[in-house]
Amino acid sequence: MRWLLLAVLVVACVEDRRASGPVFDVRVERKVLRLQKTREVDLLVVVDNARNMAAHRERLRENLPNLASVLATSEGGLPQIHIGFTTANCDDGAVRAASTNGRFLAEADGVTNFEGRLGAAMLASFDALPASGCSAVEPLRTILNALDHPANTDFFRDYAQLYLVILTANDDHSPVTTTQIKDRLRDPSTVMVSAAIGPCRDEVGAAGDAPRLRAFLAEFPNRSTSIPLCQEDLSGVVQLLSGLGIDLSGNPCFDVEIPDPPECSASIFPDEEQLVPPCTDGDVDVCWRIDVDAAQCPGGSAHQLVVFDHYIPTPRRVPAIVECVVPSP
Repeated sequence: MRWLLLAVLVVACVEDRRASGPVFDVRVERKVLRLQKTREVDLLVVVDNARNMAAHRERLRENLPNLASVLATSEGGLPQIHIGFTTANCDDGAVRAASTNGRFLAEADGVTNFEGRLGAAMLASFDALPASGCSAVEPLRTILNALDHPANTDFFRDYAQLYLVILTANDDHSPVTTTQIKDRLRDPSTVMVSAAIGPCRDEVGAAGDAPRLRAFLAEFPNRSTSIPLCQEDLSGVVQLLSGLGIDLSGNPCFDVEIPDPPECSASIFPDEEQLVPPCTDGDVDVCWRIDVDAAQCPGGSAHQLVVFDHYIPTPRRVPAIVECVVPSP
């Protein structure tokens, strides 16, 4: 039974079970998720230092304190964070920063490994990066190098959210497909990706179109965002941290409209299977409901997603399965 459950959890699938008679012309929409709440975030900042990035460098410098302010004002305050920097140009991926260990910034419950404020430490880390590099712009290869580099073993934590931030005026030219890159990540469902990219132009400089990076962002629906590199305020590049709460690893959004009232069942698997009642059942320890959230579930039939209320999360990811009966198309 356990191997069957694990097999189900590998791939979140939609199951189509259609009866022969018109009265039972329905199917079951299934969502396979993992529940986790973590205040640990490993933030990897990949900075392009090709020649045409020189015009944007001062703007990036000015924005680093803004990024730190967004991190500090995220829901629940500043997470237990690691911040490391690399370049996107011929970089071996070893993270570095202006910290006591020289490799990454760390803050947890007010204890830091750097002097002064986080924004100043981020700025000093940025300034320590090479101002220019080789012509090859390969931020995605750099990310893989960082994941594999032996010096980064204590930067990447087992239960932390991995937040990738790419700052570039160019597209990626790594010699692998975006899907291959996603598949090599330790757990794509716990990864957030943001990018400040083109196409854009202003009085400071220009950034070219980046279809390959946009394709990479699209591999992480509801967990990615992009902003124009040319705009004055770049703090939106870390906006995904603003609602870091119970993480529904996987895609909690339904692509079809769930009837009202919903005919659904849910289970969680902290160890053995635990049936979860709907939130209409009164005072219960854990319950499920179908919510509407156009921001988290854009483009869906009714922007619907499953929510687990009253769940007390742990750093360990707990599997969950939700099945809802919907009309067949």
